[in-house]
Amino acid sequence: MPFRQTMVPLVGEVRDLIGDPDNGSPQFNNQQVQNALDESRSDVRYELLVAAPTITNTANQAFFVWIDYYSRFQYWEIDAAVVQWGDYTQRSPVATEFINGHWQFNYIIAPGQLPPNADAPAQIPPLYVTGRTFDIYAAAVKLLKMLKAKYALTTFNFSANGQNFQAGTIFQTLGGLIADYSRKIIPTQIALVRDDIDLPYEIDLDQPVLYGALGDRLP
Repeated sequence: MPFRQTMVPLVGEVRDLIGDPDNGSPQFNNQQVQNALDESRSDVRYELLVAAPTITNTANQAFFVWIDYYSRFQYWEIDAAVVQWGDYTQRSPVATEFINGHWQFNYIIAPGQLPPNADAPAQIPPLYVTGRTFDIYAAAVKLLKMLKAKYALTTFNFSANGQNFQAGTIFQTLGGLIADYSRKIIPTQIALVRDDIDLPYEIDLDQPVLYGALGDRLP
């Protein structure tokens, strides 16, 4: 898939992890970084967002103000997420944190201040989100392994004028980063089916997996 401008922030996050800034002569171009990210992509459809209401009292009467909503996913592709209400009409947030999966509606809360009672109830639940999320650590691990393979073909230990030059530190550094980021990769699940017993139902291994509230209810 051609490079998407909506991927620029995530590409920058991965570049920071692997120490490959886009300063004119990067090890990987943006297309290569995006391809690595796309390999770890999760297509989220109609995930039920977690509502985090604010309780305000500015006129001796408490109100719930529904402003903040959160996803269980992180690292969203910017401007590619669609938020819908319970009747599936689209809703437009006033602020979005794509790294944390956080959407705000109707009113942007200032630090140390409560929204006025007049803003209640704001955007009442339920809200669903559809979009694409990514595992930046999985992408970083793949690119670091590619970089390690590249250096393995061109980097050698050698001696000159009584001095020894070791390339091992490069591989130790890359290996350490790969091990560290590998522990941070989002775990995946697989279905194990026993063929030595009779089941009271059939399992379709080719059925596509949908993430989110609707997908959780699929058999």
